[in-house]
Amino acid sequence: MLARVETKSRFRVDELMRREQDYEILQMAHGFADEVTLDEWIDPETLLMSCVAVRNDPERKHVNAFICYMDDEPVGFLVGVTAPCFHRPAIVAEQKLWYVVPNKRASFAAIHLVRAYEKWARLNGATQIYTGSANTPFTERTSKLLEHLGYARTGTLHVKEI
Repeated sequence: MLARVETKSRFRVDELMRREQDYEILQMAHGFADEVTLDEWIDPETLLMSCVAVRNDPERKHVNAFICYMDDEPVGFLVGVTAPCFHRPAIVAEQKLWYVVPNKRASFAAIHLVRAYEKWARLNGATQIYTGSANTPFTERTSKLLEHLGYARTGTLHVKEI
């Protein structure tokens, strides 16, 4: 567990540890759902129960949530998971939710979140991280940021509502 990753700026990234952070993530998750072009929605009860499960897991080997603060104000969050590969003896990590509030997207919040997530994934044995963007209006901008951080653009993301 990382608990807190201090940065040399007005930013800090915390792992989800406190009950009030559940509601910070819930508020930002609604912003995420409002922006994506998919038929996406947030069920508060499910999200809050997921937050409780993360907070109650002392090892956090398979799922973790990170909140980025700028001057003690929550400005973004990232949820990541790890799992064994199906086809080879390795662990991979996958970003599930990643959101920065619109007025802080020109800041370094997204980068701080990814770096904290990468550190956690490495500590938990991941050898690869899968990430991307399902938010169509920002896909190219997000891809350029990820490439800048050393991620290779591989394939595409497809979603089908069923």
